[in-house]
Amino acid sequence: MPAVERAHRVVRVADAVEARLVSVCPTAEGYKHTRKQYQPYPERKNVSGVRLFVQQGLLRGYEIHVEPDDFEYRKLTISICPSNLIDDMRKYVAGAIGIVFLVVSLKWMPAVQYELGELSQLTPLVMLVIVLAAVGVSAGLLQIPISLLRMLMLDKQTEELQKQKITLAIQETIV
Repeated sequence: MPAVERAHRVVRVADAVEARLVSVCPTAEGYKHTRKQYQPYPERKNVSGVRLFVQQGLLRGYEIHVEPDDFEYRKLTISICPSNLIDDMRKYVAGAIGIVFLVVSLKWMPAVQYELGELSQLTPLVMLVIVLAAVGVSAGLLQIPISLLRMLMLDKQTEELQKQKITLAIQETIV
């Protein structure tokens, strides 16, 4: 079978899995379904996989990967992992805080340079350490309210049942 046909089969399998997910997690119950093609092997631009996202609100969701095991599409792997929008937003907010801190810290550069005295050639390194520390602290501080929200709002048993239901639906679709 030609490689092009194998690539089309990845998309067909993803279509079948997505159709099954829509029946298991209907939009009427508040689920949002999206899909995205990606390259599981960056060195091979012609090999692609499909990511399916199933989200329910900001805290509950799954990411399903349909991708070839190798460059020749001999086998497919379908994997599922938890995903939530709030974690993604936290990463972007932490990055934005780091950029803002970098811009603000540029005003401190002469003061840092003065304080370093004879070691003033290390000023860029010191500034980088300060920015990285700010990003780390902001990411950590943003994780606290997210963890509290999860503890208060998520039911672990319901979440585990939902994951099992999705996994079973994927297995039934593949068989």
